[in-house]
Formats: sequence, C-alpha cells, structure tokens
Amino acid sequence: MIRVLVVDDSPTVRAMIAAVLQSDPAITIAGQAADGEQALRMVEQLKPDLITLDLQMPVMDGLATTRAIMAAHPTPIILMTGSSVKEDVALSFEALRSGALAITNKPSTGAEPLAVQWARLVETVKALADVRVVRHRPHNGVSPVRGGPVLARPRIRARMIGVGASAGGPKAVRDLLTSLPSSVSMPVLIVQHIAPGFTNGFAEWLEREMGSSRKVVVAQDGVTPREQFVYLAPDGEHLGLTAGGSLLLSDAPAVAGFRPSATFLFESLAKALGAAAIGVILTGMGSDGVDGLRALHAAGGMVIAQDADSSLVHGMPGAAEAAGIVQASLHPSEIGPYIASALEEVSTAQ
Repeated sequence: MIRVLVVDDSPTVRAMIAAVLQSDPAITIAGQAADGEQALRMVEQLKPDLITLDLQMPVMDGLATTRAIMAAHPTPIILMTGSSVKEDVALSFEALRSGALAITNKPSTGAEPLAVQWARLVETVKALADVRVVRHRPHNGVSPVRGGPVLARPRIRARMIGVGASAGGPKAVRDLLTSLPSSVSMPVLIVQHIAPGFTNGFAEWLEREMGSSRKVVVAQDGVTPREQFVYLAPDGEHLGLTAGGSLLLSDAPAVAGFRPSATFLFESLAKALGAAAIGVILTGMGSDGVDGLRALHAAGGMVIAQDADSSLVHGMPGAAEAAGIVQASLHPSEIGPYIASALEEVSTAQ
C-alpha cells in the first residue's frame, strides 16, 4: 500500500486529491497538511511513501519545503501547481534541483477531460512511490568513470549531442550544459519528460542558469541546428534530425508511452550522423532512450550515462549500462570536460 501525504493550502483541493488517490486500491492517504511547516512535522511522524506538494503556500512554499524534506527526511515528492507563469516555473525548477521528482499540473478544465488528468496523477504517484531517493547534498567534484573503455577512436569526431532525461533531469541537464566548454560548440538536442506548459519556462530557466554561453530554444521543424545552440523537444512532439541535417518535429505515435521520446531522438541521430553523434542519457525512471542508444552505439556513436551516485533516479542510465552500450558513466558536471578531451584527442592526432 502506498501511503501519501497530501500538502496544499486549499482544503477543497486537498480533499479532491485525497479522494482521487484513495479511489485506487493501491493508495491510502497517510495525512493532509495545509502548509510546509505542518508538512515537515507530519513527514517526521508519519514517514509517508510519497508527498504531493503544492508549489505556492503560505508559511513555507513548495521550494523551501522540498529543501527541508530532502535534507532531513528524503521522500519522493511530486510538485503540483496550477500556474505556468514565469515566476512559478522558475520556483518549480529550483525545487526539482533540490530533489523533487516531478512537476505536474493540478487537474483543471481544459483541453483534456478531468478524468484523464486525475488518472495521470494516480499513475504518477504509483510510478514514483517506489523510487529510492537520497539525502540531497552538493556534489563533491569527484566521480569515477565506469562502464567501459576510454573513448574508441571512431567515436570522437562528433557533430551533435543528443540528451535524454526524465525525473530529476532539469538539474542534471543544467549541470551538463554548464560543463560544456566553449570549444564544444556543436548543437545539443534534448528530450526532457516534463509537465505540459513548462517547456518554454525550462528553456528560459536553462538560459538564465548558463548566462550567455549558449542559446536555449524550443525546437522548430525544419530549422538547421546552429553551434552554441540548445534545442528542446516541444510539448507532445518527438524531436529528431533529418538525413539532410535539419530538425524534425513529429506527432508520430508515442514510443513506449512517451512523446517526445529519447529513443526517437537517438535513433534519428544514429541514422543521420552515425559515428558523428554523441548520446547522453541522464536520470529518469524506466528505460526510454535505451533502444535508441543501442542504434547509436551500433552506428559507431558514443554513449555516455549519468552515474548512479548523482542520479536522482538511475532507471534510464542504469538500463543503458545494463545493455552494455555505455562508454562512460559520469556526474553531469564531468560530461562536458570528458567530451572536450575526446575532441582534443582526435584533433591532436591529426
């Protein structure tokens, strides 16, 4: 039985969330809290399996509450918000950096039926409740390389980087991008599983975090990728690369339940670039991206995974490691220098 603590300052919303979650026989409500301070006391007393956490609350907001919980009583947290304004989006990504697993919109009338939105929340709770989370503390700068040989020669003449990430991904993506030296100027294509309506805010947040080093944009179909640019898959569309080298957006069926899918991205890079592509798989549940990385690996491309120690959820990178297709497992902040050294190595050899 999954024991959930529901945290929201609105009694009506708390009651709705509790009623919907308890309608599933696998879920029970351990308690309800009206603000962050009350939630902290209840987490210590009740030790729930998962917390649904309102972003905007009096006394202590969702960000401060996330930081306090992850420092003292690490517990899977799903952030819930009714707003996608810039300020709330920025607050949401800071909470993800601090250890929350996912952002979800509060169900509301709109394009999707309410029943579909509530069902998605139930599925998310059931999927994340068993995720092993750890006390959130800063990276110490030391992380060993695992998972294979140091860069084979055919795998270092890269022209593009593809990245796949899910739960815990925003912080990992940020750490990866900020680690890329200016000498690694090739375009970066990213598939990040995230709540609808947050992709534009994610792009803005990433660009603020990086300063002026790279331009981050939501991808547009037919655009030729440019150096020092980062392209994010838009909501509900696959992102790939055509044989002619332009960006491809597709509303093709979901791959293993995902659209956008990291597997779609990596497979397209394998077909378009082969050994001239690098695939990076970061923290996230499940195995999205692994089949695409197999194709990229078979085509001679380089595959890098986030290491277990730094992954909030090691499902996706762990599945790639288990498939035997990973050349190196690294902290995201080490991936940029690792790629740069590989490019320097081939340049020196010429």
